[in-house]
Amino acid sequence: DLERLLSWQGTGVTAIWEEDRLRRLIKNSARLVRLKGTEQALSELFEILLGEKPVITAEKGALSFSVEVSHTAVRSGRHYAELLRLLKDFSPVGITPRLVVKRTGDEDMTLSDDRFGSGFVL
Repeated sequence: DLERLLSWQGTGVTAIWEEDRLRRLIKNSARLVRLKGTEQALSELFEILLGEKPVITAEKGALSFSVEVSHTAVRSGRHYAELLRLLKDFSPVGITPRLVVKRTGDEDMTLSDDRFGSGFVL
């Protein structure tokens, strides 16, 4: 029922998240939908779903930006795919988003996902 309500409200979030996060999202969904395409909407959406504020960085001279979250926030491939889909859905039109999942160590690996025009950094 929560998933159907979120879909009706325009967020399109699936029920893979914890119930308390989904309820918090429902409470804020009308405002977030109005803010779609803004840094504030992305920041608040990710903070609600992940429990941490993402680092959003616009890349100079390019029509792209990255949203960085910790590796502990993304618990599975399904969570990653859902975040990537939401990132694309809540991003400004014509701007390429990139989801960055930071590892604790110095090694980073980038994988691209052409379906969403985004990268994935472990």
